[in-house]
Amino acid sequence: MVLPASQIASRERVGTARGHSVLAIHMIGGLHLIALQKDGSWETLGAGSHPAVARHLAQRNCPDIVWDELKKSGQPTYADFADLLPEWERVTQELRKIQGL
Repeated sequence: MVLPASQIASRERVGTARGHSVLAIHMIGGLHLIALQKDGSWETLGAGSHPAVARHLAQRNCPDIVWDELKKSGQPTYADFADLLPEWERVTQELRKIQGL
């Protein structure tokens, strides 16, 4: 899967897992991805319409993530986005399937 640089609003390192960096990638259209960067490629861990959704799904797909970023208080709780999870879980799994995971 190729993400054109022109469509990436921002990219930042947010943690580590399996000895590799974990990145938060925010797309111009509003898609948020959490990805494991490894050996010149990357593995989608979570995708969502909000960073909290992507982070939650990433934690499910990679329980050993160590988050090293600090977030402002007032982050959404699970109850705030629980209804969005089934759809974004499906999207995340489709992205992982495209990557052969």
